Amino acid sequence: MQQPKYLIEVAMPIREVSAESVRDKSIRHGHISTLHLWWARRPLPVCRAVVFASLVPDPDDPHCPEAFREAVQTLLANPCYKPYADVPFTTSLDPLADTLRNRLLAFIGKFSDQFVANERAGRTTAPKEMLAPGSLIKWESRTDEPILTLARKLIFVAHNSRVNSPSPFFKRPADAERGSGAVRRSDEVETLLADFDQLHSAIREAEKTLYQTPDRHLDTLDVQTKETALQTAIGAFLDRMPRVFDPFAGGGAIPLEAARLGCRTYGNDINPVAHIIQRGSLEFPQRYGKPALFSKTEFEQTYGPDAYQTLVTAGQVLDGAAYKLKNRLSFDVGFYARKLLK
Repeated sequence: MQQPKYLIEVAMPIREVSAESVRDKSIRHGHISTLHLWWARRPLPVCRAVVFASLVPDPDDPHCPEAFREAVQTLLANPCYKPYADVPFTTSLDPLADTLRNRLLAFIGKFSDQFVANERAGRTTAPKEMLAPGSLIKWESRTDEPILTLARKLIFVAHNSRVNSPSPFFKRPADAERGSGAVRRSDEVETLLADFDQLHSAIREAEKTLYQTPDRHLDTLDVQTKETALQTAIGAFLDRMPRVFDPFAGGGAIPLEAARLGCRTYGNDINPVAHIIQRGSLEFPQRYGKPALFSKTEFEQTYGPDAYQTLVTAGQVLDGAAYKLKNRLSFDVGFYARKLLK
C-alpha cells in the first residue's frame, strides 16, 4: 500500500508560524527560555508546527487513509478553521479553497480577522492579536486543553489508521456515498475516536484518584496501587501514539512540544548543561509538578509549624487537610527559595 506524503512535505503556514515565532522571542513569563539561556533555542511555535505536521498525512493526498480524512472533516468543522476568503499579503483577491489540507493548515495557524483588516488598512496589529484563537501554535494554546486534544486526536487517528490500515472491519464508502458536504464517519474513524476518548479518560480518572489521596508522598500500598494504575493508563495511551526522538535536543524545545502533543518522547544531548535543562523543563515538571493533598501532621512534618501557621493566617487551610498544593514542585521551589534567602 503506497504511503501518503506527510503534511510537512506538501505545505506549511510559514507566515503565520513566523509571526508567532517573533512574538515567542519576547515572552518572558512561563517560557522555557526563562529556565536557562540556550544559544540555539528554537521558537516553540516552529517546533509545535513542525512536530505536528511531521506526524499527520496530507489529507488531500490520494493515498491518505480515509479515516484521517474523515477525522479532519469532523474535528475541524468549526468555522474558525475555514480557509481565508482572501489570503493576506496578496495584492489582488485571492480566495483559498476550502479543502481538508487548507483546514489543517488553518488549524496549525491562521491570522485573525483583526489582523487581516489592519493589514489591508495599513495598520499594525499587536503581536498577541495577530493569530486567531484556535490556532495550535498560538502561545495561549499551549495550555488550552480543547485545542491540544484536537491535535492529539488527529495524530492518534493518523498514526493508528496507518498502523492498522486497512482494518478488517473497515469498508471504504464509494465516492458517490461520501459526498463533499455532509460529514460522514466510517466504522474505523468512529472506533479510533472512541478508543482515544477511552484511553484519555482513563488517565484523567487515574490522576483524579491519585491526586485526591491525602499524603500520597508516603510509600503506602494504597498509594503504590494508585500510582501503578496511573502509569498503566498513561502507558496504554502512549503505546497508541507515535514515538518522537530528538538526538540533539539542546534546550528541549522539540521534545517539549512533542510531549505537549501527547507523544512518547525521547531527548538526548552530549552537552551536560543541555541535559540538565532538559531534565528541569521536561522530566521534573511531569514527575513532580502535580497536585498534592497534605494532612496537618504531614504538612508540618515536611514544611514546619511556621509554614502551616502561614497557611492558617492566609485562610488557605482546607477542611480535613492542611493544604492542597496545586503544583508541589512550584510550591517547593518557592518555599525553599524563601528559606534559603532567610
